[in-house]
Amino acid sequence: MPILPGGTGRYSDPDEYLAPPPPDPTFSYKWGAYVIDKSKGAFGGVDNRATQADAENNAIAQCVGNGGTATGCRSMTLTWQEGCGVVVMGRNVLSMKANKLQSAAQAEAMAECSAHAKDCKVVTARCNALVVNR
Repeated sequence: MPILPGGTGRYSDPDEYLAPPPPDPTFSYKWGAYVIDKSKGAFGGVDNRATQADAENNAIAQCVGNGGTATGCRSMTLTWQEGCGVVVMGRNVLSMKANKLQSAAQAEAMAECSAHAKDCKVVTARCNALVVNR
């Protein structure tokens, strides 16, 4: 009987070959989007969608469902893949930012809003999930 490669030097049954190790996983992120119809005050926001188009289309549908128009819901948009998106509002000011870290996106949106208003508050924040592809 032959000795299997990488074996212990003991005789082995040829039917006892080990399966190769699985490939290393790869990683990706899902997509998120915010859309706003400024003229109607309607909003749509989604996260964890498979594609950028899927995220945008779902956010627009949500915005339209909240009273916006298909055209108007494209007046302000933000899409992101890795990390988080944040919306901050103040009096007559709206800021949307995305970043790998929610805290960084929030700080950027707050800084932009605070440059024009004193009453800025986080309206919503969404983060996309990390996906392990095997």
